[in-house]
Amino acid sequence: MPVVNVTKQWSGRPGEKANDRRSYSDGYEVLTDSVLDDQTVVVGAPGLPPLGSGFPGDGFATLKRLQPRPRGPLFWVVEAIYETEPLTGVNPDPNPLNAPPEIRIGTTKSIEPIDHAIEDMVGNANVPITNTAYDPFNNVTVEIADPVMVVTRNKQIPGGVLEVASIVVNYVNTTNSDFFYSQPGQARMAEIDAQYVYAQPFDYWRFTYMIQFRKGNPVVNNGPGGGWGATTGGPARAWWKRFANRGKAELEIVTVAPNPPMKQLREITDSRGITPSGLYNLDAFGMRLAADQTRWLEYKVMYSANFSALGIL
Repeated sequence: MPVVNVTKQWSGRPGEKANDRRSYSDGYEVLTDSVLDDQTVVVGAPGLPPLGSGFPGDGFATLKRLQPRPRGPLFWVVEAIYETEPLTGVNPDPNPLNAPPEIRIGTTKSIEPIDHAIEDMVGNANVPITNTAYDPFNNVTVEIADPVMVVTRNKQIPGGVLEVASIVVNYVNTTNSDFFYSQPGQARMAEIDAQYVYAQPFDYWRFTYMIQFRKGNPVVNNGPGGGWGATTGGPARAWWKRFANRGKAELEIVTVAPNPPMKQLREITDSRGITPSGLYNLDAFGMRLAADQTRWLEYKVMYSANFSALGIL
């Protein structure tokens, strides 16, 4: 009374992963040719995996048992159950302070002012956004998406609430002075959340850090007369604020004997003595420049801090 056919099922194939073991199941349909065929015949059917064989994709899980169930006079379903051996002598660390950090990577969007384009329509790179007379457009913004890393980890803080508050005050809205998954100046500590947890016999603080990364303004040549170095922008000043050095007045040196020379503002006028409504480019000394000679001022608006000292990762 032989088995007529064995077919592997492609549905009903569960698996499980626990702390000390892994288990998997495969299903088989078995067709016999007699109602007298019982479980002993079915589990010995050619085409079923032998006991002790490894599970495909996880050789440490071996076939432990075959469970046949009748579904009709001649039709059976056999479940093949694979399991790894339980780990012995392994006790998961109950100390939450030894737990690894939880890490999430995502993005955050914001609307930011821009003064330069990556490229203009004739292929020039890093060009100011102006009309053809070099007059800048007002309030140009763009939506950007900054990468964000969110790290949660448990820490013991000997100083309690006061030390936690000091960490928050001294780090939130600072940029990295050290290399922290980016060049110094590119990472900003956007948020720190700290929650006190008491789970006897452990007490600790559960910190969540949100770090925002930014590429930085395009690097721009400040040209002769810039007075602040050859270029502005770049990763090191990713969170600095940049402005075109323009104004309606320029500085002039006035000497009235016997007093020493002094600087004073002089309103810029055209050849007719009329004050224009627009702004003029200025150099590092506050003197007027030509329309196509824009110079850029940059200002650091956030403090820097050593992110590695926090032991985030």
